[in-house]
Amino acid sequence: MLRGFLLGVAVTMALLYLGPRLWDYWQSDRAEATPPPTRATVAPTTTVAPMPAPKLIVRVASETDRAKAERIEARLKRRFPGQPVGVLRSDDYYGLRAGYWVPYVGPFSDTEEGRKAAQAAHAKVPGSIIGTIRHR
Repeated sequence: MLRGFLLGVAVTMALLYLGPRLWDYWQSDRAEATPPPTRATVAPTTTVAPMPAPKLIVRVASETDRAKAERIEARLKRRFPGQPVGVLRSDDYYGLRAGYWVPYVGPFSDTEEGRKAAQAAHAKVPGSIIGTIRHR
């Protein structure tokens, strides 16, 4: 009886941990089969430039509200003068869950120098995540 309960708890924990990752993986496979859009509409206040090769970014937040993401971007520009800062649409990038606007610092090259710069930016923003992204 106890063994069955523990097995059930273990399976539930595994599904809670792996479920979102498997969903993201499945969604990225489906997205690869769909041709990318030929033209994106972008509001004039935010530049969303495609990054053709994988790049490192420091993700600061994931917001469903674009205006809120742009306010975070404005704070990041003040906090990181001279460094690239932007907002990207998660639907346009592999490895990100669709439906979010993501304010970020970067992109940084995937070199030792780029990783050090990403680590330095990450250290200044509690709760941020260093990640590699690739445009769809």
